[in-house]
Amino acid sequence: ARPRAGEILLLDARSESAGGSVHLQFLSQSPAKSVWDVILSCEAALIFVDGIRVCDILEDPGDRLRIHQVIKRGWLIPTQDIVVEFQRDPYRALRYTLAEGNLRDLEGSWLFTETPDGVLVDVRVRVVPAVPAPRFLVRWTMNRDMPDLAACVRGLAAGSGSGEERAADLARCPGKAPVP
Repeated sequence: ARPRAGEILLLDARSESAGGSVHLQFLSQSPAKSVWDVILSCEAALIFVDGIRVCDILEDPGDRLRIHQVIKRGWLIPTQDIVVEFQRDPYRALRYTLAEGNLRDLEGSWLFTETPDGVLVDVRVRVVPAVPAPRFLVRWTMNRDMPDLAACVRGLAAGSGSGEERAADLARCPGKAPVP
């Protein structure tokens, strides 16, 4: 009932000795392809990824995709200069890992399940910074930012439901979102 009402469900958030992980779910009223296209778009990443300065597609040979990103999120968090590799199972699963860069580890997934109420999107991310960071800071940042990122993606994919709900989702974007 909560996802049908538009809620982003934060199912789990953990601090590890050197990083953290988040698991969340949301329901999208748009097709999985619409959400998929937003996630893999560098243009959209400039809107939904907090602090992103650079996004370039390096390789796109079909079942995988390599994207270079530079993210600067403030003076407390070092600049992340990374290459992420996505493994694609079209409109069912996107799995990604750190291919290179200045993080110790990054991995995650976006899984898409068709339901009678829309597409259930299951998001998992695990990140380990190269530089030790306080556990509370990693967890706090992920708890705060990942639900906003998910809402923004849903809004950009036109999957929020009503125009009012879409406006609320787009208001959570850290970058300049289009006016619905």
